[in-house]
Amino acid sequence: MIVKVFVLGRPGSGKSTAARYIIKQAKERGIWAERKKDYPILHQMFLDDTEGKFLRTSYGGFDVLDFSVIDEALKRLEQEITSQMDQIDGKGVVTIEFARDEYITSLGLFDPEFLRGSYFLFVDADLGTCIQRIHTRVAEVGKPDCHFVSDYIMHSYYSRECDWEKLRQEIDEKYSPAKVQVMHNVDDIEEFLKAVESFADSVFSDKPVTEQTVQPITLSNFAHLNLGRVLSGD
Repeated sequence: MIVKVFVLGRPGSGKSTAARYIIKQAKERGIWAERKKDYPILHQMFLDDTEGKFLRTSYGGFDVLDFSVIDEALKRLEQEITSQMDQIDGKGVVTIEFARDEYITSLGLFDPEFLRGSYFLFVDADLGTCIQRIHTRVAEVGKPDCHFVSDYIMHSYYSRECDWEKLRQEIDEKYSPAKVQVMHNVDDIEEFLKAVESFADSVFSDKPVTEQTVQPITLSNFAHLNLGRVLSGD
């Protein structure tokens, strides 16, 4: 059985770091694991663009001008993953990363059966922190996932704050028995990694993520949640 783990959050929130860590944990356990995200698809669409749907920005980046392309990217991503999963015989994990301003609408682009029973890890960080991380990472040549996202797109598209409780309820209603976890990644990177590791353990063992899956993790409530273990980056 292939378990799907959606790792979602703003650019700069730390979702790519979390996804890489989950993949690392899986491989250390001898579990087949694959990481998928929509950025390579969007980047290729940008390179192929002849209709002005993208705008070239600094550091080799791009802004999306026609937002229909991001919907198309998710549909292509589902096709890629479904095709690959059909070729895997046995247990495995695939992480699926993307960032959007509103997740229920974006998740609605996938086939409901593709989502049902999945794990959802939402990595949350405030807008200012995410923008600062983006500017820092583009200077780190060679570091994975150092894609540039302009301040304009961050302020105009990614500025909305998420109602995590409402989001959890909607996912539960639509894709039960989906499992949802929210983590705030604004403090100590080691504590965040410990919490990601605990989340990964729950995925590999198929046990409940936590009794309080909707409560965001911060350093102040980390011990209370008794996760025992949860990087900064994309």
